[in-house]
Amino acid sequence: MESAPAEKFQLAFEVLNRLTHEQNLTNKGITKFSGESYVVDQMCGDTVDVDKTIVRTRYSNLGDRLDIYRYASDRFSEKSLSFKDKLLSGVYTIRKYPCPICNNVDEWHLVVFSDEGFKWSVCKRCGLLQQNCRLTPQALKEFYRSGEYSEISMGGLVGERAFTLEYESSSRYLDNLSNLGYDFSRLNVLDIGCGFGGTLLALKELGATVKGFDSDPQSVCFGQNYVKEIEVGDALDFNHDLSKYNLILLNNIIEHLSCPVEFLLRLREKIKNSNVQVFIDVPNLEGAHSYYHNPDNNYIIEFLHLSHIWYFTSVSLERLLNQVGFRVTYINNRGAAMTVLCSKSESLISNNNNSLILSLSSIDYGNHKFQKSKQKDN
Repeated sequence: MESAPAEKFQLAFEVLNRLTHEQNLTNKGITKFSGESYVVDQMCGDTVDVDKTIVRTRYSNLGDRLDIYRYASDRFSEKSLSFKDKLLSGVYTIRKYPCPICNNVDEWHLVVFSDEGFKWSVCKRCGLLQQNCRLTPQALKEFYRSGEYSEISMGGLVGERAFTLEYESSSRYLDNLSNLGYDFSRLNVLDIGCGFGGTLLALKELGATVKGFDSDPQSVCFGQNYVKEIEVGDALDFNHDLSKYNLILLNNIIEHLSCPVEFLLRLREKIKNSNVQVFIDVPNLEGAHSYYHNPDNNYIIEFLHLSHIWYFTSVSLERLLNQVGFRVTYINNRGAAMTVLCSKSESLISNNNNSLILSLSSIDYGNHKFQKSKQKDN
């Protein structure tokens, strides 16, 4: 008996995911699997041009508008209205930017957009999903400094509630470190973008030596009530060797950066040997279908965020890290989040692995699950 369309799509997704992720295929390498890709094409009823790595799939262009204020505690609050006014008056400017991994400018697969002009698109050359039409770096810095970020993107989460959330959610990082055999009493940890310091307090209680930097004075001021070792500033601006630390944390940092390549190159320059481990935690596009969602909203719509610029798969994140001179030693896909451990390599690492199919199929599957849930409700 012929499989139902939903079952066919799930099978297609699994094949595409295996082809792209397990094989870590490059553009050229994908042609070796043209037979299986053709089967996927027939099952989905869509077009998969293997040689050119151009994929037109059923669900990946959602054609939806994204409400950038959906996480705001009050869309008519002083901070929300200030943000709107700055966009309308031109104080905040939205511009189109090239892909940081492959420098693509014109070849995009649009996923969603907002009425204000923000766009979330997949780069057709390397497969990185990104906010390619976004605030300028200057506007983004002001967005965080002004408190608009906390109000619009974090639902006004500040103070004790924010600190407690950081402290309690740190267990996911600590579990990874524990499973990797780390002795916390021997750790000297630098947390770049430490927020309120909740994660550092949890590490300190386990015996680690800690230090943290964050650019938000309000977060640091509150966090110092619990962790004296945190301060306002950019850890990379200080003239000291980061090699005195044996673990550097980048917890939910890279996805917010306007220039991740520049940041990671600066970080690598400050690290003088390969003994320093860099622990990275970012949202995981491959697990977007498991993200907590509003039943009325598409899974992918819920996963995308005004303040998140980059949406990595394991393939695209490793490519970025390799290109700036970090060697990945550990990847753990934890549903809608991903943990990566890496260290400085002696030189930049050539990596042309393409995440296009993996990114699009992850988006497609998230939308497929949403469509299926709506069918059940009806």
